[in-house]
Amino acid sequence: MTIAFVQSPTVGTSTGTTNTVGSATYTTGNTLILTFAPSNGDIAINTITQSSGSNVWFAMPACIRNESPGLEVWVSQGITGFTGTITTNLSGSTPTVFCVAEYSGVGGVGIGNSSIPSTSNPSISLTTSGTTTWVVGGFSMNNTAAATAGTGTIR
Repeated sequence: MTIAFVQSPTVGTSTGTTNTVGSATYTTGNTLILTFAPSNGDIAINTITQSSGSNVWFAMPACIRNESPGLEVWVSQGITGFTGTITTNLSGSTPTVFCVAEYSGVGGVGIGNSSIPSTSNPSISLTTSGTTTWVVGGFSMNNTAAATAGTGTIR
């Protein structure tokens, strides 16, 4: 099966202890990837809830915590479809941004990689093992107006 991007509903932002992304209809069997960027890296996601239904979420091992800003990537694979919102419940209050993206045809979720550079042109490298492999990432940056991605399919 071919991997395909399905949708990415509105980006959630907050300064409190919860973030909610706008309502959407998610399809049974698909994979959801949530990227979360708190301005204070000491703040983490405690739980992820849905306005209807229940799916299991797990954090990728390359999450950057205890750095400011932080970054977490969470995955829910082979979901039970639902229509509604997704909310992150946080360990504390801080300005945050998060986004949920839905993909179909995902056979598995692999490793994570992270980098904390001290340069204005950060980069990260990850080697894939298949011709149909996709890499999904999230970025968290201090004091920048815009970020641009390099080569490949960019969402």
